[in-house]
Amino acid sequence: MANRQTLLVLDEDTQSVREIETIAAAWFNVVTTRSPQRALTVLHSDTTVAVLLADQNLTSIKGLTVLKAAQTLRPAIRRVLMAQAGQLSEIIEGLHSGAVERVVYKPIPSIDLAAALSMPDTDRATA
Repeated sequence: MANRQTLLVLDEDTQSVREIETIAAAWFNVVTTRSPQRALTVLHSDTTVAVLLADQNLTSIKGLTVLKAAQTLRPAIRRVLMAQAGQLSEIIEGLHSGAVERVVYKPIPSIDLAAALSMPDTDRATA
């Protein structure tokens, strides 16, 4: 399965990462990191990354900041923000800036995650 695209997950919550890996492994090679800098390094070097799923509530930096950097670095990938209830202003900012294409709320129901990760245009991440 050398042609599988990669899902890059940026999240510090080990339980959430395990759940995401379980769901997404059927469709993606899953790469996880707790480090925003490592996520950007992976985006720069791994051309198979099709989706970046970033948690808004990181210790060192907000997920939205990483998604904005990803938008500049790799504009064709899908950028999904994981958020908590009560973060509406940050979500709106991300959507208006174009840095966020989809939002999922934690804890993420499987069906919501599957919909957020769906890739209707398979050539999108390489465009």
